Amino acid sequence: MSDLNLNKESEQPDSQSLAAQAQAAGEAAERVIAEDAARAAAQNTASAAVSADDANLAMLAHLLSIVFGFIAPLIIWMISKDQPQKGFVADQAKEALNFQITVIIALCIAGVLMVVFIGILLVPMILVVNFVLCILAGLKAREGVAYRYPFTLRLLK
Repeated sequence: MSDLNLNKESEQPDSQSLAAQAQAAGEAAERVIAEDAARAAAQNTASAAVSADDANLAMLAHLLSIVFGFIAPLIIWMISKDQPQKGFVADQAKEALNFQITVIIALCIAGVLMVVFIGILLVPMILVVNFVLCILAGLKAREGVAYRYPFTLRLLK
């Protein structure tokens, strides 16, 4: 009988600690949901602040880089970098330019690796990744959302 009492007493702190843990987890989940809602509201506000012309120009900086490499984003960045009202365009053109420089470096490395036949596989992979990420970036820029390429060396700050 005393063993039963000991078991009941030992179970009660466990259930209390479980309730405390569940409450803490619920509060943490509510915090995460509130942060996500605030982040989404900030993105909607930011995209509303970008004009349609700026969004189109930023989209062009990303999409034209598929065909023209670093030249198109360089021209768009040079035109818009000194105009404070074109901050979104300058930022996205600079991001596209940084990514295209990274792609050129990767293609040079793949060219050297062609000696050992690894580069033969890397060149098409690099070109496909460039194509896909530029399209994704163009779509995000068209929405007025600043896009950051993964794997990019941020050489221009």
